[in-house]
Amino acid sequence: RGWNLFDLVLVLFSIVDLVVTLAAKDKGPASIGSSMKTLKMLRIVRVFRVFRFFRELNLLALMILDSVKSLLWALLMMCIIIYVFAILFTESATVYLTGNRDYSVPMEE
Repeated sequence: RGWNLFDLVLVLFSIVDLVVTLAAKDKGPASIGSSMKTLKMLRIVRVFRVFRFFRELNLLALMILDSVKSLLWALLMMCIIIYVFAILFTESATVYLTGNRDYSVPMEE
């Protein structure tokens, strides 16, 4: 019952989008039409109906969602490591470049 209502809402949004697009064809881009297109992308949610019928597919999707938390923590750790090494290399390059320059002798052009 819920999916039928969801499909009805999607069809109504499609009809409204078509009417707005035809009405605003000569008046330039319609911001309402672009937002309707965004809402039409909700059709992808209908794919999740399949999960009810296939237990293995449902289990696989849940395992993927559970692994996202670990993946985000690993990504955060990698960003921290890259940040620390960027600071280290910048500091080392600054020391190297300022240490090899003799400021007492004027530069020749």
